[in-house]
Amino acid sequence: MGNRNRQRPKVAVAPQTVPQRAAPQQTAPSQTASQQAATPKPVPWAILISLLAVVVSIISLCVSVHQADINQRQFEISQRTQDRTSGKIRAQFAFVEEKSDPSSLRPFMRKEVGKENDVFRLDSIDDLLRWQPHVSIRNTGDEIIDSLRIDVRYMFGRKYGFGVEQKMPIPIVANETSSSEIATFGKLMPKQKATINLVPLLLDQMRQSSSEVYPDKDQEGQFMIQVYCRVVGASAHDAMEPRKHMTLGFHWSQAVFADHDKCETILNQQPYVIVE
Repeated sequence: MGNRNRQRPKVAVAPQTVPQRAAPQQTAPSQTASQQAATPKPVPWAILISLLAVVVSIISLCVSVHQADINQRQFEISQRTQDRTSGKIRAQFAFVEEKSDPSSLRPFMRKEVGKENDVFRLDSIDDLLRWQPHVSIRNTGDEIIDSLRIDVRYMFGRKYGFGVEQKMPIPIVANETSSSEIATFGKLMPKQKATINLVPLLLDQMRQSSSEVYPDKDQEGQFMIQVYCRVVGASAHDAMEPRKHMTLGFHWSQAVFADHDKCETILNQQPYVIVE
């Protein structure tokens, strides 16, 4: 019993260490960081070529669009030139209605021979020059007008005075139309007005209508004035649309032709045009 209570001697146990796995060995890089920085990166040639192709395509598209626009403009210009030549594009113009100032007509109002009423009568070539008969037109279209043609024609009239026997119906005088083409005024732009002097053409018609019958008697006449215009590039003059003409009516004595030299000088002149 006493032996059982005897304590066994303690045996010192050496501490056991747990074996640890060996850490994997890291292989040293073949190149240092400085060496890696110095090494150039490969150029992405495929991307650059693709971008360059896109840029070239865009430039080609812009050039094509611009060339197409130029070709369209050239076609339109060529077409308009052809249309002018063929007459499809016409001059558009209209008469400008002008009211005469009564005070400017008063010096020419005289008593009709054999009657008490006043008429507008020219007694000398100077009266015609002071009166300065004219017509005005306005370019109402979009084309530039570079030439005008004016036709003046005596339509009908009569000689009157003491001893004159009127024939009925009134004889028709077949005068040759007095015409003049004017291209020295420059250009009549759209919306501009042109005033055309009629003195030489009217004087020519007055002289043609003066027959040898009753050569010293006063005369009355009605004159028709027509204007034609030509646009730049056209081959012919165009009439007004719709067709219109101006009419002038007045009296004159045969003394208008007394100054033969002055009359010849006026007849050899071209009607002048004022553009405004």
